[in-house]
Amino acid sequence: MSTPLSTSAHRARRRSRLTAICTAAVIAVGGYTPLAQAAEEPAGATVAAEAKETEQSAPALPRLTEWPERNRAEATTRAAATGSRTDFDGDGIGDVVARDNWVTGLWVSTSSGEYGDWYLGETGFTDVILPGNILDGEANDLLTLTASGHLTLFSDVDVTNPEPLASWYGTGWQIYNKVLSPGDLTGDGRPDLLGRLPNGDLYLYRSTGDYAAPFAARVKVGSAFNQFDQLVGAGDLTGDGLGDVLARNTKGELFLYRGTGDAANPLATRTTVGAGWAQYNQIFGVDDFDGDGVADLLARQYDGTMYFYSGNGAGGFAGRLLLEEGWQGPQLAGAGGNGYFGKNDFHGRTSAGTLWWYVSNGDGTLQPRQDLGADWGSDSYLVYASALTDFMPGDELVRYNPTGELYAYWDGSLVGPGWNAMNLIIGPGDLNADGKGDLIARDRSGNLYLYRGQGTGNSFASRILIGGGWNMFDRIVGSGDVTGDGRPDILARTSAGELFLYRGTGNSTAPFAARQLVGSGWNMFRNLTSPGDLDGDGYADLVGSNSAGELYFYSADHTGGFKGRVRIGNSGWNGYTGLF
Repeated sequence: MSTPLSTSAHRARRRSRLTAICTAAVIAVGGYTPLAQAAEEPAGATVAAEAKETEQSAPALPRLTEWPERNRAEATTRAAATGSRTDFDGDGIGDVVARDNWVTGLWVSTSSGEYGDWYLGETGFTDVILPGNILDGEANDLLTLTASGHLTLFSDVDVTNPEPLASWYGTGWQIYNKVLSPGDLTGDGRPDLLGRLPNGDLYLYRSTGDYAAPFAARVKVGSAFNQFDQLVGAGDLTGDGLGDVLARNTKGELFLYRGTGDAANPLATRTTVGAGWAQYNQIFGVDDFDGDGVADLLARQYDGTMYFYSGNGAGGFAGRLLLEEGWQGPQLAGAGGNGYFGKNDFHGRTSAGTLWWYVSNGDGTLQPRQDLGADWGSDSYLVYASALTDFMPGDELVRYNPTGELYAYWDGSLVGPGWNAMNLIIGPGDLNADGKGDLIARDRSGNLYLYRGQGTGNSFASRILIGGGWNMFDRIVGSGDVTGDGRPDILARTSAGELFLYRGTGNSTAPFAARQLVGSGWNMFRNLTSPGDLDGDGYADLVGSNSAGELYFYSADHTGGFKGRVRIGNSGWNGYTGLF
């Protein structure tokens, strides 16, 4: 088992020079490797825990220091009777669990002032779910979900144990764009799971308490839930001992679905909580956060300001309380948005061949650039693909001209020869819903092809023709989901400046739906790229630079378009020949 990498180590690996070229995993442009199809329903298996070799250092995540007033003694008494899904120090009050896009561990900040980190293996996560005590252990359990669809259950997790045990995992869960745990929905006292498909169908997984099979077979319990861009497992908001679900639509309206205790129909007809919730990029279910025995909410604005909403015991909330600023960086467990593991950064290359790296602050702004070296001239074609593996949110590929050999930058392995037949290569994410990141490439005749990833970052199945006529576009970009269905999309611009959206379908033979016009005038930008999610809402955004050297940021509006532009670079961006 290799040594786990800290944030700085991950980034150092990305900055390391390509010094050795291997010949493993050679796949020519027209080569063939069989590819397994995704299962229709997730499957499960047991797994033994692995020992960690070295400690993993935590990134500079904020710690919550301002907590609402609370009655700790009463909270501890209530927790002993009812349990709190998000309590990891045993005081009955919900805690905050955070993760960083570049590392594989989690960090917990508790109301009692403790701060711990958990090492959970070397894969990254699309989501972290806090279900509560599924296996009747001494402490709460925790679920992690990877881009490839592995759902792993860690048992008896508490702030003092840096290496929780992985007691079960299931596969095929990438079919859902959202997995959440509202608490007990069926009335048996055990926390349950919900999974939402891209078409909006909602499925219940009843908790069994069995280590070998902790969840029963799924049951469809709803439809049309794709109208919501936030789906929050909220815990017990009404005091009836059952879990509840909060759902927000793209208009910012928040609705409550009360738990019923009926496994066949676990959610009651929705009621309206209120409007104005679109100002938040994430809403979090944290159970009882102030010690009054009622589940509460946290909500984070796009600038990283965190607010607390105290539950009133009737499914509503008291007026919000400002907790802290500075929470724009980490991704928090229990968030209502779709799970996300992918890029939040991009590169700029100068005419002299110097490559610079820009990483998001999580609020639509950028950290100071980092120098990746000066040997990236016209003899190389650079690709920055989104999550070709479970280990890195973004993977660089390098094609050397004129030979056309394509290499994986992270380990120097050869992907294959013949890629100089292509004048465009991008990696928008998993286009065929098998949990593995893919590539698309356009040849000089305008034919666009899909190359299905094998999950290794350097191996792809035989190409599939998507269609012809794609040479009408002078820019094609994509790094994740623009529309909110959990499937990656691409954007294509004509020389006349029209920008079109091609929605992902999850189908290998027809990976994109018919195009939709986003708008005109986009030829104002000399360079245009999709950096992934720059502002923490889980949607893929756009950045563009003009001839005056200004850089503009476009945040996805959660409907397939973009909000008004924001200038995030005042000058100098015309010094780059390309952004990717």
